[in-house]
Amino acid sequence: MLLKIRWLGAARNIGLSVYDNPPAARRYDRFEDAMCRLARNKSRFWAAAIVIGGASLASGQIQTTTQDWREQPQPNTHSGVPAQVRSARDRFFDRLYGPQAGVFSNGPDAGSVLQEIPTTKTLTIAPIRFAGYSVVESASGNSVYTEVRVSVEQVLQDPSGQAHAGQTATVILGGGSVTLASGEIVRRDLGQDMQCGLTPGHRYVAFLAYGGKDADFFECVKTWELKNGKVTPTYPFDVLNANSGISRFAGMAEPRFLDAVRKALVAGN
Repeated sequence: MLLKIRWLGAARNIGLSVYDNPPAARRYDRFEDAMCRLARNKSRFWAAAIVIGGASLASGQIQTTTQDWREQPQPNTHSGVPAQVRSARDRFFDRLYGPQAGVFSNGPDAGSVLQEIPTTKTLTIAPIRFAGYSVVESASGNSVYTEVRVSVEQVLQDPSGQAHAGQTATVILGGGSVTLASGEIVRRDLGQDMQCGLTPGHRYVAFLAYGGKDADFFECVKTWELKNGKVTPTYPFDVLNANSGISRFAGMAEPRFLDAVRKALVAGN
């Protein structure tokens, strides 16, 4: 089955302003073309995101975080949420990744996702820590998804009202590796949501979209990793900008970056 690039589908359909800037438009064209060419081969997916537009993986340049953890099968977990929530999540991901799904599907309407700091009012924006995860095969067997538990450190914006500092929230990534009751190991759609670069135990400023109270989870739009007191981009286009020397925020101290996000939200809203 062809890889369904939800984030790329979203970028095509949300009226991006990137084409108002010819150099940015050329970089984005190269970026999109390479992602489409490599969609069938997830092992080369992230390497392409970094080398596009002359951004070679030379010493000192930013490289995306490995997603090997998604290859490790986990028990098929259906517990932990009310039955109606589980059913709503199953239906959501069956529609997205099941037999009737299209090649490209839209991700959350994130506004100008290619902005380094998206300021769309519908986004939940929060510093988080990846606390743990479980993997679920839907009851129909038509989809697999990964439920990531994140610890919310503070909330910078949350129109959903569902993110609270000091509490956990659920971010769900399409695809995953799961061990069924029969012992069979199923790996599906592992290339999905890799643009977020999430890795167990790591901290991020996350830009999330709430999926509604019936399914009660967030989709991941993009992140910036918080590490050693500084910020590092994880979204491929942001990595490209950083390796091209034009990122405004890559390498910025964490407190300054959080302040920059607050200021961007005030200016954008």
